Amino acid sequence: MYDYLIVGSGLYGAIFAREGKKVLVIDKRPKVGGNIYTEKIEGINVHKYRAHIFHTNNKKVRNYVNKYATFNRFSNSPVAKLGTVLLPRASYYIENNQKDEFLIIAKKAIHFVWIIAIPLMLYFILFAKEGIFFLSGSSFGNSIMPMQVIMQTLLFTGISNIMGIQMMIPLGNEKVVLHSEIVGAFVDLIINIALIPKLGATGAAIGTVVAELFVCIVQYFALKDMVFDMYKNLPYKSVLLASVIGVIGSLWIKSIGVGSFITLAISSVLFFGIYFIVLTFMKEKLVLELEKQVLDKVLNRGMKHE
Repeated sequence: MYDYLIVGSGLYGAIFAREGKKVLVIDKRPKVGGNIYTEKIEGINVHKYRAHIFHTNNKKVRNYVNKYATFNRFSNSPVAKLGTVLLPRASYYIENNQKDEFLIIAKKAIHFVWIIAIPLMLYFILFAKEGIFFLSGSSFGNSIMPMQVIMQTLLFTGISNIMGIQMMIPLGNEKVVLHSEIVGAFVDLIINIALIPKLGATGAAIGTVVAELFVCIVQYFALKDMVFDMYKNLPYKSVLLASVIGVIGSLWIKSIGVGSFITLAISSVLFFGIYFIVLTFMKEKLVLELEKQVLDKVLNRGMKHE
């Protein structure tokens, strides 16, 4: 008679089975360890089922699992992906005294957020009604205004993520990031107290937007010498023009009465299609770079299938 039946001998099952109880472990594979199983090939531990990394900052957990197996140290410098633009963790460049590369990547990241967040924000403000009705039904009509307001955080949270997480923390300015969040929380609290009793969810949304704006403001002034030129050189005119033309080319869909889903499908193709066509025509550098990357991937896949 067994105390427990465990299906699967992965990390949890294999450890639990060694805790002093009478346990039956069943697994469809002939080896213990699940996806983290490794086998030695020429003296090297090789992951049989693709690479798996165990990581924790909890010393108690780390010491516990090391009772049962020896873990190799692994230093990972991951890459955070913004669409098809790769943003290597800025700490890598700071640690290796590559400040110029750090600034280039930060500039490209802010540029990317600006180009992507603005059209997304505008589109979902304009078509908030259709989005709400499609996802939740007409009974949720009161959510339209809060959604239109909260969409503005797409830009502010994107920018604060770049300045705070990707720039200030690697530079050792964690306290400034913390202070910016405290300022944001305080502003949010004050606005919520003032507006929620009168405006409900819309008041809460306004509080969130203004709070995120204040977070960006605090971080901007802390990095002003470094980021001033980045913001100065953003493609304000081209993004504004492309957005306006996209709005004109898609807003008419609302008037033909084809239902929420069809409206969203047609309007999104028109809006974003027109937006990127205009930016391409205006030779916006980052858009051309993204389009080249996508085209190269498509061509490479086509060549592989031939």
